[in-house]
Amino acid sequence: MTDWISGFVAIPFAAAAALACVAAVVATSQFTSSRQHGYFHWVIPSILIINGLIVAMSDRSIAFNGGDLVLSGDLVRDPISAWGQRIGTMLILGVTIERLVHHFSKPGSFLGNAPALTGSFIFFWFCSIFLPMFLSAHPGFSHDRFYSLLIGVTALLLSERDAELTMDTARNSLFLFLLAGYALLPTHPNIVLDSNYTQGLLHGVPRFAGLAPHAVAEGMLAQLALLFVWGRPYANRRVNIAAWTLGLATLFLAQSKTSWVSFFFCATAIYVIQHGPALRARLTDAARPQLAITLLLGILLMALLVSGQALFGHLGDRIDHFLNSDEGAQLTSLTGRDIIWSVAWHEWLRNPIFGYGPSFLDESYRLSIGLPNATHGHNQYMDLLPRAGLVGAIALTIYLVNLLILSIRHAAASRGLTLALFVAIGLRAVSEVPLTLNGYGPEFVNQLLLLILLAAYSLKHRTVNTTSAVKNSVATATTTPVNSATPTTGATASTLQTSP
Repeated sequence: MTDWISGFVAIPFAAAAALACVAAVVATSQFTSSRQHGYFHWVIPSILIINGLIVAMSDRSIAFNGGDLVLSGDLVRDPISAWGQRIGTMLILGVTIERLVHHFSKPGSFLGNAPALTGSFIFFWFCSIFLPMFLSAHPGFSHDRFYSLLIGVTALLLSERDAELTMDTARNSLFLFLLAGYALLPTHPNIVLDSNYTQGLLHGVPRFAGLAPHAVAEGMLAQLALLFVWGRPYANRRVNIAAWTLGLATLFLAQSKTSWVSFFFCATAIYVIQHGPALRARLTDAARPQLAITLLLGILLMALLVSGQALFGHLGDRIDHFLNSDEGAQLTSLTGRDIIWSVAWHEWLRNPIFGYGPSFLDESYRLSIGLPNATHGHNQYMDLLPRAGLVGAIALTIYLVNLLILSIRHAAASRGLTLALFVAIGLRAVSEVPLTLNGYGPEFVNQLLLLILLAAYSLKHRTVNTTSAVKNSVATATTTPVNSATPTTGATASTLQTSP
């Protein structure tokens, strides 16, 4: 009875909040109608601020346990961070809906500059989020699962000015987020630093998680910041040096091996796109063979060292000793991911079409299987199959294909940034879930920035093609020979065509 009364009393407040949101969106639309851009560029900073505030205001104490950073005790949410999240969410939704209203109030493509990508994104959300809420084995509705749809679609419909401003603001906010983590070191080291971490490659060096939910997420954000300052550098050289120093230091201290490997491949992709032709010319230049000879000698030296270690360094004994250690046991079992994958696989086999549902690996499910720290499937497909079934996996594949095609198509125009972001997502998808659409968080930032980049460069590509077509048309019209003019009589036409 009490719940019914409280729910009835809450209805007017909910209605008033909804009307206030509508009024705010209408007012913002009127205010920005004469501007070249809206305020969507505040979305990514808001996401980072919300998540950073939750961590900073919590009682988190990082401890290493079984390969995962966990929280000692329950994470007590501070009222300030709770209200900050509510206000931040309202801000994000407000500026997002305003841009949607602005887009659909003007003539143009309904699905934006990359219609195939927009359609595949909506289809992916519909199959992986919407359908499981109603048709899975354990359905469950939640309004926050619609946020990623609104934000993602808006990102794909942004104007060129909005996209440029959003990318530059995101680059700046990423570095500020990394810097904010260091600001807490003197006063709250237990929140941002794991001093007891002993299973990394840097023995004795504490692991830095910053204000991210996990050190692996901190490494991912540091990598993303470095890729953006490489692809979109600052105008000031000193600022660039400071940004590179901060990003590399954070990537190093986060001690996320997946982020290290990922950054190596992403950096290689950017370097090859930016310097590929010149590098290929140098390697095949017979007049200057120094680079090719140096590279060949380096490969031969590396092969010689590996062979010598294998023959004379008791490499087999060392490998056997490592595999029998705690670190080796974690490696051979993929730090427990094989157990999670087994659970996910059998759950999908029981519900193959629409999956178990959104509640897969929630708190009660984790406790029931004895894996309290397994918050996701540690693989994009192994997480999605039990949540959304085969329908969600098919939609994910279509979405990935569209991302790949456009990332390659616009790699040169973006100086390798689109391809690097896709490589980062692809590599991270092996052990994490970077393409999750269940709400918003730091994991959503990489995907969101890739969508913005692909839509923006698709617009530039269309503009260049249109401009080239117009120029060719004008050039053809201005260079039309006189004999193509419409003759007044048959005799005149014959004279124009044959006259010297």
